[in-house]
Amino acid sequence: MTSSGKKGLSPAGTAWLVVGLIALVAVLAAIVFVVLAKGGPSPAPTSSPSPTQSATQSATPTPTPTALSRDEKIAKITDAVLTVHPDELAQYMTNPVHSVKFASDAPIWTSTPDELVAQLSPRMVGQKWYTVDPTTVQTWKDGPWTKYFPDGSLQFISDADNFLSIWIEDDGSISTVIYGISAALS
Repeated sequence: MTSSGKKGLSPAGTAWLVVGLIALVAVLAAIVFVVLAKGGPSPAPTSSPSPTQSATQSATPTPTPTALSRDEKIAKITDAVLTVHPDELAQYMTNPVHSVKFASDAPIWTSTPDELVAQLSPRMVGQKWYTVDPTTVQTWKDGPWTKYFPDGSLQFISDADNFLSIWIEDDGSISTVIYGISAALS
């Protein structure tokens, strides 16, 4: 007993008291963190507008995304290839979309845009892509491969000798993708 007649805490009791206080501080810190993460307490409600105020105020309309023109889609498709973002191509593909692995016995493959992107991604990443110059495209068209390079299609070649021929519909959508090794075109 102490001199005042009260019994003091044992060392074990003191330890449990400290642990309890630390737990309480941790819980309070977590509550403060959650409140701050949500942007703090909600502001106090303000008075409701009168019916005449409501009638004169107009809501701000949500902007509607505008449809891209054919030329804008072609620019975005070209950018997606040149910057090696094949996943961005899916939004411009028809569904279903067709593809051909050039110089193979594989038939025309019909798939969803996501499936085709999954096929193209490993063939595109890790390479630098360029647009094919018109003279080279014409050489390819003059050979037996003309059907793979229709007018209005986009052609790309990589520094690893791969190529893409992307067929564009009138609305700017991708309908078919031909891919392979450009040496097979010679």
